[in-house]
Amino acid sequence: MENQQSRRIVSALARRVETGAEAQQIAEAIVSTWREIDAALSPVLGPQAVALLYQRSICLAAKSRPWLTDICESGQTLEPEALRAAFAQQSTDTAATGGYELLQAFHGMLASLVGLPLTERLLRFVCAPDAPNARIPEPVQLEPTAGNLHS
Repeated sequence: MENQQSRRIVSALARRVETGAEAQQIAEAIVSTWREIDAALSPVLGPQAVALLYQRSICLAAKSRPWLTDICESGQTLEPEALRAAFAQQSTDTAATGGYELLQAFHGMLASLVGLPLTERLLRFVCAPDAPNARIPEPVQLEPTAGNLHS
């Protein structure tokens, strides 16, 4: 089940980024994805809850992606320019994998709070089918989800 979920999460970026995309394009796709997540979830969970989940996702991803540490430590809500700049300064592979880890962390936390079926429904645009010509990074293992909320 987790592998299937991972593939769906990777789809969020893959369907927005063509093969051969540069880090800047990946950064734009990540910012766009987070804006859509915010727009979809804020009316349901409230803007503060979405902001907290976003911030915690950044901090979890920063454990393996130190270049996200500044955003994590700032404690800011979704700051598109900071997020875009952090990803755009990375190599293409690093940006793609970092974006995947960020979305995976968010998906895991949301699923632990509201359950997987509701998470899938709320984030159905993120769980779109794989894009046929998309560039997909290899999945990475993050810490178990239950501990992520308290770390």
